[in-house]
Formats: sequence, C-alpha cells, structure tokens
Amino acid sequence: MAGRKPTTPADLISHITVDPHLTLQNLDNLFLLWISRYLQGTGHPSTTHQGSNGELIDFVSGDMRREQQGQKVYRAERLLALVTGSELLPTQEHWTIKVRVYNHTKPYSC
Repeated sequence: MAGRKPTTPADLISHITVDPHLTLQNLDNLFLLWISRYLQGTGHPSTTHQGSNGELIDFVSGDMRREQQGQKVYRAERLLALVTGSELLPTQEHWTIKVRVYNHTKPYSC
C-alpha cells in the first residue's frame, strides 16, 4: 500500500487532463499551469480572508497549518482524496483526473 501513496506532486500532475472541446480561450492550458503550481506548493495554502468587520479569518487553525508546514505532497493528497475518495493513487495502469471547463457566460435557458 505504501507504494500507492503519492511521493511528489508530479504523481498527480501527469494524470490531470482538461477536456479540450469544452474550453475557451486557452483555459485548458491556464488551468493546468495553475493546478500544477498549486500542487507544487507546500502545506496548507493561505486561506485568510477579510470578515465583515475587517478582521482576518483563517479557515485552518494554526496547529493544523504548522502540522502540514513544509509537506510537499499534502496538496496532492488532498486533491486525490477529493476526486477519488482516497489519498492513495489508483491501481489502474492508465488513469486520469479529467477536468471540464464550461462557458457559463451565456444565460441559462429553462
């Protein structure tokens, strides 16, 4: 089982594809660049935002942030768990995480 855990973000990045016929204006390449940079970051990303009273709110406790600080595969494990339900790499030889980008600028018709 240990061999199925991601050891680098590249273990996931190489399996991410964007459905090309549903993209606009090169969004597929921009998304792949963004997700690659995100996955190569360490630990929790910055999650602070400004509350209604101007105070800074963080969705992650300081203890959790320190616990994952410097962890190179933390983000890859989180994405893998989100899309597959497991932090382990799929057992199939050929697997992908397919992303579809839709154009929602047109009004919906009912």
